[in-house]
Amino acid sequence: MVLKIKDNIYCMSFIEWKAKEYRSLDINKGTTYNSYLISDKNNNVLIDTVRMKSFDELLSNLKNIVNLKLDYIISSHISLDHNECIGKLVELIGAKVITTKIGKYYLDAQFDTENWEFVIVKNGDEINIGNRTLKFITDSKFGHMLTYCVEDKILFSNDLFGQHVVYKEKIDIDVGHKIMPEAKEYFANILLPYRKSILKILNILKDLDLEYICPSHGVIWHRMVDEILTKYRIWSSDSCKNVAVIVYATIYYSTEKIARALGEGLVEGGVDVIYHRLDTSPLNIIVRDILDAKYVLIGSPTINMNVHPKIGMLLTYIEGLKPSNKKIGVAFGSYGWKECATKRIIDVFKKLGFKIVDDEILTFRFPPKENDIKKIKEFGRKLAKIDV
Repeated sequence: MVLKIKDNIYCMSFIEWKAKEYRSLDINKGTTYNSYLISDKNNNVLIDTVRMKSFDELLSNLKNIVNLKLDYIISSHISLDHNECIGKLVELIGAKVITTKIGKYYLDAQFDTENWEFVIVKNGDEINIGNRTLKFITDSKFGHMLTYCVEDKILFSNDLFGQHVVYKEKIDIDVGHKIMPEAKEYFANILLPYRKSILKILNILKDLDLEYICPSHGVIWHRMVDEILTKYRIWSSDSCKNVAVIVYATIYYSTEKIARALGEGLVEGGVDVIYHRLDTSPLNIIVRDILDAKYVLIGSPTINMNVHPKIGMLLTYIEGLKPSNKKIGVAFGSYGWKECATKRIIDVFKKLGFKIVDDEILTFRFPPKENDIKKIKEFGRKLAKIDV
């Protein structure tokens, strides 16, 4: 699919309608890989390539638009979803490769680059391609490079501002605000560990005049440019809402009873509550909701002296993402012989720097009784008054 953004600037979107997984994440709504082409007076520039399975389609688009004449290929990010066919394209067309020093290091590691001609750029560098100037934006601790087309006021942002979803429309003005939860989910699961670098990049972007933001996945931002920039600043700054995310696994519903009682108490205390039962909620949606929640409550039955396997997977995942430490963590659960699950949950909360609130009322041998439920609700009401 080819979309003309402005005169001689095109988005070539390669759609995977049935994609169910991206880096082991459930994405259920498909995804796109966006490559961009600028055809200028003196030079044709391709911004990022695509997966090898889309190479023939990419080649066909390039043939139709610029008759396979490429002067530069910009490699914005070392991941193969944007670079898998770059070697084949360079060999066929012979374009120069624009990338950062670290980008070249990883391209050298993945491809036979002995005969490639590189143009190495750093943050703030500019290249004139005829009627247009391309300015490059990056951070030394962030593996992505952004390209700003000065005259057209277009930012080619690579993974930043992306979404894993497929719409027949390609620009936000045709999609509307339903795109924002997809952008939040993408940020929480892909970009969260890099939020300090992203804040530095956002500080650079605030001085640029932006009409379009063109990511490598999903919809192009135009009408909501200011809105997505504001959202990214909020998500990157570790600010939290008065929301509790209660995540749990349950076998005989004992842990679920605790979860529901905690939630009811929190609601009575004025906190909005989101429940996620792990056999029905995918990890990426859970992490999206945890991103800006003040309270994170995780519950598990003890199985084989450990947490439920799905809770174990969640803990490993969020530990790697390193969400904001401005959160309150609560572990709860049920057991039959010996209680072990909450210890593992609390260990992860400690590593993440959460403020841990613990109480003996949070663990039960078998199901909690009616009087216990009242005490759990009271704990929830008190929890709602605790600040980070």
